[in-house]
Amino acid sequence: MNAAINGRILVLDGIEKAERNVLPVLNNLLENREMPLDDGRLLISSSRYDKLLEVFYTPYTFKVLISMDSVLLYVMLSKDL
Repeated sequence: MNAAINGRILVLDGIEKAERNVLPVLNNLLENREMPLDDGRLLISSSRYDKLLEVFYTPYTFKVLISMDSVLLYVMLSKDL
């Protein structure tokens, strides 16, 4: 999450060992730039965040939505089976 928010490098080592329920979440993060968090907040792309604030500007919006940095580099490492 910190890599997405701050625009850092996300290294996914041992991706072949990930549980089935983790892969759709990672896919959504990497393709759509969105990820629901366990505490109910939603991590979304900065462009979508800005558009939503234009339409739905409330103090509650800041508590629910987290803007993702426009730059997120990721590296996936897996060993061959």
